[in-house]
Amino acid sequence: MRAVDVADAEPTSLRGPGRRTPNTRATIFIRDTLLVEAALLFHRGVSNSAAAAAIHRRLALYRAGGWRRHRADEQLPTALVGKIEELLWHLLKQHDALPSERTIRAGPGCLDSAPLDLSGFLPGYAERGALRFCRCVGRA
Repeated sequence: MRAVDVADAEPTSLRGPGRRTPNTRATIFIRDTLLVEAALLFHRGVSNSAAAAAIHRRLALYRAGGWRRHRADEQLPTALVGKIEELLWHLLKQHDALPSERTIRAGPGCLDSAPLDLSGFLPGYAERGALRFCRCVGRA
């Protein structure tokens, strides 16, 4: 067996057509789980389309208003705790972009699946019993 010189190795491309980086996949996964959580907590009992429209509307309003004040905050503002804006703050902190209604609808498409514990991602949620994420969101 001969030794391999790492300096001569060709770099492996992580990017390319159809390949997302691990950071992008993690961001999408967290976005989707937050959208599912918003649908479960605040829009239970309505269709996925109605929930997606309501979440999109609230997200657009928060991003145009309150998010401008909270954008620079490192910690969640206490006024948002227990409101849908708490989840929206985490979502926009992850990636400051407004997902379309179609993207939101794709996240909560399988709300009846087995729960997945993600308490490491969002501190404080496990204590309130709010982690009921679906296993099939985050498809990248």
